[in-house]
Parts: sequence; C-alpha cells; structure tokens
Amino acid sequence: MTEREIWEGPSRQWAERYSPFGYTNGPFSHRHAATRAGLGEFGYNNIVLTKEFGPRQRFNSIITDAELTPDPLVSESICLRDRCMLCLKACPMGAIALRDGADKKQIFIDTPANTDPKLCIRRSERTPTCFYGDCNRICPV
Repeated sequence: MTEREIWEGPSRQWAERYSPFGYTNGPFSHRHAATRAGLGEFGYNNIVLTKEFGPRQRFNSIITDAELTPDPLVSESICLRDRCMLCLKACPMGAIALRDGADKKQIFIDTPANTDPKLCIRRSERTPTCFYGDCNRICPV
C-alpha cells in the first residue's frame, strides 16, 4: 500500500471530518483505553509500556456496559524518561518530539509527545508506520 493510498482512502475522509488530529484511523483509541484501565503508561515514544512486556504488546478492546471492578491506575513510572530517551534518538525520521509542558513527574495516561504520522509513513513503503519500528525495538523496558 502506498502513502497516497493510505492518506486518500476512506479513513482520510473520516479523519478530515471527525478527527481533530486529521490522521486517525478510528473513533476509539485502544492505547488510551489501556492506560486508563491501569494496564500501563505511555512512553516517550507514545507506545503504551507495561511492567511485564514494555512496549512489546498490542491492545484490543471490548466495549460493554457490564459492571466491572476497575484496576488501579499505574502508580509508578514505567518509562525511564530522561534517563533513557533512546526511542527519541532512534527515530530516523525525527518524527517524535516531546510536548511542551509534559509533566515528567506524573504517570503518562495521555501521550507525552507529538508523533508526525506522515514522517513515520515515509520511512518505508512496506511498513506503513514507524510505530512498529525502531522506537519500539530500542526501548529497554
């Protein structure tokens, strides 16, 4: 799939109409749901990190109105933050930049960085996004 096919298809039309970011592929974020469910926290690379697997897992969600007992949110930082920053250094496209005012003392239940998805896509026509690439592999968590 080429960059043009990715950006000119139905998801682009949806994103232009409904998304404040202009590039999202859907109306629900499994990553944000995971951090709010107490499964982990966002790392500097905007990937959810867990104590058990670091950034090496994917999430899926079941939306229900069933009464469930929530797990507590993560209480200790999982991301090594300024002691590491390897994910930011590893991005060959420079697509990840920390947000101004990101509070590094709090647990990241929201993304602490901005990621430019168009730069990630340009990295390779075979791999449509950098989220599965160097910033993920280099993470020591």
